Amino acid sequence: MRIFEAACVIDAKAALAEGPVWDERLNELIWIDIEGYHLHRYRPSDGRRRQYELPLKAGAAVPAEDGSWILALEDGFYRWRKALYGMNG
Repeated sequence: MRIFEAACVIDAKAALAEGPVWDERLNELIWIDIEGYHLHRYRPSDGRRRQYELPLKAGAAVPAEDGSWILALEDGFYRWRKALYGMNG
């Protein structure tokens, strides 16, 4: 039997962190804080972190082929083009 040891990499102080997904284009981890109304990004290569406030509760965020993200918010699905909101990178 193999035993794995886990360590906290990011102490995001999330109320309810869910839906981690790896964005291969950006080499970043994306996840949602459902109760905190935030989308989080983390780039392990340089430790860069970003947090975006969301207007509604979200259950998931996944990268789309065109560079946008698909967000599953409490009232429907949305395409989020972060550059349109002045959130570069």
